[in-house]
Amino acid sequence: MFKNALVIFTLSANLSAPALAAVVNNGGFEQVNAQGSPTGWWCNCQAGISPQCTIEHSLVHSGNDAFNIPPGCWAATMITPNPTNDGFRFELFAHGKDLKSHEFIIRGLSADKQETSYSKIISANIGEWSLVKSEAISSLSSIWGGEVIINNTSDSPIIIDDVAGFQDLPNPATKVGDIIRLKHRSVLQATGAADVLWVPLPMDYAAQTPLYLDLKVSPHAAVESLQYSQDKFGNWGALANFTSYSGTVHLDWDGLMLTRDIPGSEHGQVYAATEDPNLWMGSTPVVNSNFPALSTVVNSITQGAQTPGDKIMKILGWLSKNVTYGYDNIGLDSTHVFQDHLGTCTGYANLAAAMGRAAGIPTRTIPNILVGSALNTHYINEFYLGPRAGWWRIEPQSLNPNVSSDYGIVMRLTEPTDEGQDAYAGTSFGAPGVPFWSILQSTTVNSGLNQLDPNHFKYCPYCDNEATHVVDLRTDLVRFKRSFLRARGLWQQDLSRYLNGTMDSQRILLRESAKFIQDEADLESFLDTLSF
Repeated sequence: MFKNALVIFTLSANLSAPALAAVVNNGGFEQVNAQGSPTGWWCNCQAGISPQCTIEHSLVHSGNDAFNIPPGCWAATMITPNPTNDGFRFELFAHGKDLKSHEFIIRGLSADKQETSYSKIISANIGEWSLVKSEAISSLSSIWGGEVIINNTSDSPIIIDDVAGFQDLPNPATKVGDIIRLKHRSVLQATGAADVLWVPLPMDYAAQTPLYLDLKVSPHAAVESLQYSQDKFGNWGALANFTSYSGTVHLDWDGLMLTRDIPGSEHGQVYAATEDPNLWMGSTPVVNSNFPALSTVVNSITQGAQTPGDKIMKILGWLSKNVTYGYDNIGLDSTHVFQDHLGTCTGYANLAAAMGRAAGIPTRTIPNILVGSALNTHYINEFYLGPRAGWWRIEPQSLNPNVSSDYGIVMRLTEPTDEGQDAYAGTSFGAPGVPFWSILQSTTVNSGLNQLDPNHFKYCPYCDNEATHVVDLRTDLVRFKRSFLRARGLWQQDLSRYLNGTMDSQRILLRESAKFIQDEADLESFLDTLSF
């Protein structure tokens, strides 16, 4: 059932071992076993902790090596599935004292090394031994590799024995889409002044369409009404009309999104321009494409570039070399980020948009909820490459020009008016440079609402969004396209109900049953139910 050797350590893309470790674990590895080891384990200890992890002769299995992780240290190893398959399972044996205090993590990575999928870990303690098994990691469309991390949080060493197994999973059918679970949690302090709060909601756009959405505010006395609205770009959300209530208010929404993996032949059609792309060519306070120094740099780095795609790669290369992730409490508009060489995801996206427009490419920022983590709103870009290719989604913090349809759930197509002086000035809900309507936003000059940390999501207490992959959908591409378009049509009917105030609780409850969808057949049954 299992292959004999766990440790299949393979370098990819001509990266050195230390560089690969940095890619895989976001730079967390401070020390690397430069000599290499039979087991392929990487080791890192907290400052001042010694000795480092060591390779030992196994006490139990003669002839094998074992890996010793001292207290306060953690280690990781790479596993590489067969590229023609679609995932892996993994098991290992460990021994030591107090094994319950050791943390076992298994992570799968896609080919672009941007997406991650965490499996559940089953650890059975047998005396001083622990058998650790992973459930199948098969939620990524193209598994590039995996990583096993063991964090020793106890006071005694843990030894990983080299008898673990690794099993490739076959790819029985083409992955055609996903169902993504969304959660938003905001905690507000109302000071008693009447206010109107804009709440952006996940939109029906390109390769995504909502299956379920429910917005709630508590206590009910804090809000007089919720009024839903949509603009010509498809952006939609709710206006929460606050009363003179004073106290803590919880604003939550839950949702399920259906996404479709778009074949290359359909990209231009799915991401076609519905409005004149030149709307996203102008210079604004937030995306200042006319800033002289920026224009000079763009002209220099794109000299000789033959196509818009070539120019985009030049821009991404410049960003990767010249901008560092961070925030200086001044601003995230393109000019500040360009001058300070410092910006968060919002700053990267604003600067990429300014450089794209300066290079003659219509470019807009895209606020989205990143799938696979709890995070505040994450900003990327779309560049318009012409009628044949349409809008092309780009992660400006990466050199990889391809962003999958389930990378993030789009919350808004940022409009030029979002980049005006209001966004440049900043508000109590966003730093200067955050596109104005892309997050919770008061519509009054002196807001009576202050945003507090929600302390809801385990791994990010200050974050207000979470997107989790829940279902891989595998079936025939043509059949699923029909299902997706059917789901979109039914959502448009219910969206009209939201907008005219007739979406009732029973209909929302019916849509909530999408939580039980496990495959394409379940999806069809769900759509049949909605159609009655």
